[in-house]
Amino acid sequence: MGRVSRTDFMSRKTCSTCQSSLYLRAVCSAVSVVFVLSTHFPSYRASSSILAWLMATVSRSSFKYFQRLAKRQRIEAAICKKNDYLAAHERARVSVAVDNIEAMIRNLKIDSWLKVQSDQRHLSLSIDETALEEDSRLDGCYAIKTDLPKSAVSKEVVHGRYKDLALVELAFRTCKQSFLEVRPVYVRKEGTTRGHVLVVMLAYMIVKQLRSAWADSDVTPEEGVKKLASLTCTKMEIKNMASCWKIPRPRKELKELLDALGVIMPLALPHKDINVDTRKKLPNRRKRNIVK
Repeated sequence: MGRVSRTDFMSRKTCSTCQSSLYLRAVCSAVSVVFVLSTHFPSYRASSSILAWLMATVSRSSFKYFQRLAKRQRIEAAICKKNDYLAAHERARVSVAVDNIEAMIRNLKIDSWLKVQSDQRHLSLSIDETALEEDSRLDGCYAIKTDLPKSAVSKEVVHGRYKDLALVELAFRTCKQSFLEVRPVYVRKEGTTRGHVLVVMLAYMIVKQLRSAWADSDVTPEEGVKKLASLTCTKMEIKNMASCWKIPRPRKELKELLDALGVIMPLALPHKDINVDTRKKLPNRRKRNIVK
């Protein structure tokens, strides 16, 4: 992997993680690859999602190359541990260490071009360049099988529908984890559970509309909603008369987001003493109802 300079780091936003990320661009064998390291994952999600890969600028063949390289480095690290163990334990059997490494190689499915050798009590790797080149010939190639006849649909349409699966995965990820977060569920009955999920699906329809409207602005729905949340209103009261909420004029950046949605902000809103229960207030209200 090539030398990485400080200028190779850029702070940007990603649609997949919807978090601030650091991009590390490295060059290896004349192939450009981008790694994405998220820096703002919530604590409960950090254990499962620390590193995300951005494959937008990486071809499938390049991905296979680095996948194969990662497997090889994993085997090399295991061999280093085995060599240290054999050097520290004279009664350790070399054949057992070789069997363990060979099992790892078979499990990673790289045994066709990677072999382990032993010289006295030292293990090393042997690479069959011919077999490796033969294994790399199909890098970037994949096949899609369908039961539809050729007369019903073209191969371009089949491939396009297959690529659309990424949008389905994005929709589930948006509803289940990022932004909308259908979990945790605080209801137990069937009717209320269905209603909870229905509200999340309706919210996703709004998110989809926001994503479509703000596509040219290079703003994700999460970022746009966070920016619009900075809009505040001021309560205006006139003595012995009605009161209202005065809405200030939005900034240029916020006005562009509202214009993209076709939303015209009113100058004022009527003031009504309506209590709104939030997630924090609901448990206390339920406790009071139980006591009564």
